[in-house]
Amino acid sequence: MAPRTSDAGPQGISKRSFHHLSINASGGGAAQLPSGYKITSTKTNRAVGCEWLESRTLLSTYSVQTLLSLGGNSGIAAANGSLVVMPNDTVYGTTPRGGIDLSGSIFALPKGAAQVTTLAYFGGGHGSDPAGGLVMDAAGNLYGTTVYTTSGLAGNNSRPTGSFGAGDGTIFELAKGSKAITTLATFDGTNGQSPEGTLVIDAGGNLYGTTRTGGANGDGTVFELPSGSASIVTLASFDGTNGKNPISPLLIDSADDVFGTTPVGGSNGDGVVFEIPASGSLTTLASFSGANGASPLGGLIEDASGNLFGSAGAGGANNEGNVYEIASGSGTITPIASFAGIDGSNPQGELAMDASGDLFGTAHLSGAADDGTVFEVVSESGAITTIAAFNGPNGSLPQGLAADGNGNYFTLASAGGTFGLGTVDRVLLGGTANTPGRFTAVLGQTTLPTAVVGGQIVDSTVTVGLTDALPVNGLVTIRLYASSDGAVDSASSLVRTFESPVNIKAGVQFAINVPIVSLPTTLPSGFYRLLAQATDPFGNVAITASGPGVEIAAPAVAFSGTLSAITLPAQSISGLQTPAMATLLLSNDGNIPSQGPVIVQLYLSPDGTVANGTAIRAAARLLYLLPGTSTVIRLPLGAIPAGLAGSYFLVAQVSGPRGATATVSSASSYTIAPGAAAISARIDSFRPATINSAAASSFRGTLSLTLTNTGNIPAGGPSDPFMVSFNLTTGDGMQSLVLQNFASPAIVGPGRSKTIQLRFRNGLLASPAAGMYFPTIFVNPIAGSLAASATGAMSITVE
Repeated sequence: MAPRTSDAGPQGISKRSFHHLSINASGGGAAQLPSGYKITSTKTNRAVGCEWLESRTLLSTYSVQTLLSLGGNSGIAAANGSLVVMPNDTVYGTTPRGGIDLSGSIFALPKGAAQVTTLAYFGGGHGSDPAGGLVMDAAGNLYGTTVYTTSGLAGNNSRPTGSFGAGDGTIFELAKGSKAITTLATFDGTNGQSPEGTLVIDAGGNLYGTTRTGGANGDGTVFELPSGSASIVTLASFDGTNGKNPISPLLIDSADDVFGTTPVGGSNGDGVVFEIPASGSLTTLASFSGANGASPLGGLIEDASGNLFGSAGAGGANNEGNVYEIASGSGTITPIASFAGIDGSNPQGELAMDASGDLFGTAHLSGAADDGTVFEVVSESGAITTIAAFNGPNGSLPQGLAADGNGNYFTLASAGGTFGLGTVDRVLLGGTANTPGRFTAVLGQTTLPTAVVGGQIVDSTVTVGLTDALPVNGLVTIRLYASSDGAVDSASSLVRTFESPVNIKAGVQFAINVPIVSLPTTLPSGFYRLLAQATDPFGNVAITASGPGVEIAAPAVAFSGTLSAITLPAQSISGLQTPAMATLLLSNDGNIPSQGPVIVQLYLSPDGTVANGTAIRAAARLLYLLPGTSTVIRLPLGAIPAGLAGSYFLVAQVSGPRGATATVSSASSYTIAPGAAAISARIDSFRPATINSAAASSFRGTLSLTLTNTGNIPAGGPSDPFMVSFNLTTGDGMQSLVLQNFASPAIVGPGRSKTIQLRFRNGLLASPAAGMYFPTIFVNPIAGSLAASATGAMSITVE
């Protein structure tokens, strides 16, 4: 029998769900779990990954504590999928991009850590772009999938836009303690393509998942990778009618039945809920219709009675998504509650359920700041209650809840935070929530100037005074904001995030001096008030009611300059290379440093304007130029363009960071005379002297000629080669037959000669008549010269 049916589910558990947001035991046997939790296994070296959802207790008191802002010092660019959380609050996840090959990474965030630990990087033949989350077995090994088999990079080249990788995806393992990703199996399109959902693992260590595309009809598959096998088993292929493009994790009950959702397909095109019985084929349990929900983007959970629960990302009463139920043994989707926007919209990720049957989850969008919510649906109430809201600084676009087994829940927000690349947050429950007056903050002294430029180095400090009703022993996080309306809201700009370890008694005020290096360069000019948001180790948040005011001036870089010490001769020749140099004294007249590349384009202009000028040289310099300071840039002029004649000014056009520009003209003009080459030619030798007329059409020979340039600019070269026509001319000059045309890339400088050796063959269709001929050459006009010709002194006899 297949591993899916031979390895039975946990004993003594009726209709419990295996899913990727559950806790994980470390090592064999039972873990240190709260009352009401149990993990059993038919194999001692594998964890079931099964959580008693009805034993959870989520209390109505809460707060959101941001553990980490992704990007910056977190070491990763952004994260996706769902999280795995251990009972010790170590969080594991994946990033779809970034890393040494821009192909993604696997990371861990230990409890209390200020940044993540990168466990392994993708790329280099180990798959790329892990779109789903991770699942962990009892031994601490991590499993997941990648969308592509290989990365979209060649060597260390930058990834082309839109080119993320090749191949149909992989299933991988990261063994505990290892830094090396092992590819367990590879998709080939036939057995699936683009696995984007998180895997689930059963008691026997068999892995299950879905692919968004591929399979028999190209609409995706449900697959199994038996433990120890490298062969992917296709359990079902979608065809549109029975669902299409699954991306959410599966649910496997104790009878080994598989349940899941697809966001599209079905009888109405709005998605389906499907089942694959342990000993049967795929069956559509129910189709979404819009009114009962649409586009389910998360998987399912199951209660003790076998009822299924999930959320739909769209549809419902307000087309903002809903929470639904499918009663055990039923094929009907029953909406439980619909989102209205202010309480959330577009829910994603799996739900959680407590002992009372209350449901909890995350909405991807809406809420007060349109950044998503954590919500609760009290059993039998039909109403959605917002128990936490995201606002950007604490994250945006949450992707589901993950439990640690200690009453805390974690969520991964795919945007927001300090760097706009997402956050890892903990939803603190039961007695640790912020109570008014428990944690207070005031802004004290500051050395910040009353007027400053965004981006300007100010090297200031501000003192934040904090009082907590509980003893504080741990990290306190201070976020300073520049507020234009006197409140910390979506219109505020983050100035600085600062963490400080403290150990203070309850009720004792303590002060934290927060350094300020500079204010954001993105702040528009105007008046702002500096405010502080403080978070204690319990997740309590306090915001100062007022703070010092500061006037922000718009940051600007402004250039001015002079051209001096120009060594261009008073009279120069067009088309001639010149060793002349020009010195540009460039000044920063703005109010912030100019840091970055500065481009200088030189022109020769008859009236000192760029519009009428001829470009002669461009140069780039990396400069760090403080306000009110100058620097010297020396610029070689190079060649004077051909065709110029008359009086010209030297003009420098400068462009740099923040749109800073300057146009600088020389004080004096310079005379440019038209240059020309005068080419003469001489035939030095010719072989052979005698040609047999019977074989004249195929004879070969050599020709030596000398070209002399009596002009004042160089002539020739690969871009304008000498074109030489070699002829046989009768003694009276009345008849001339072309033997061959040559192109020579030789360069002849002014007053110099160049000898050219040419090998030739007769290119005539007919042989010349018998008689005496003289070798003749014709040289084309070049660099303004006239055509040149020459006749050899030695005759050629055709017999």
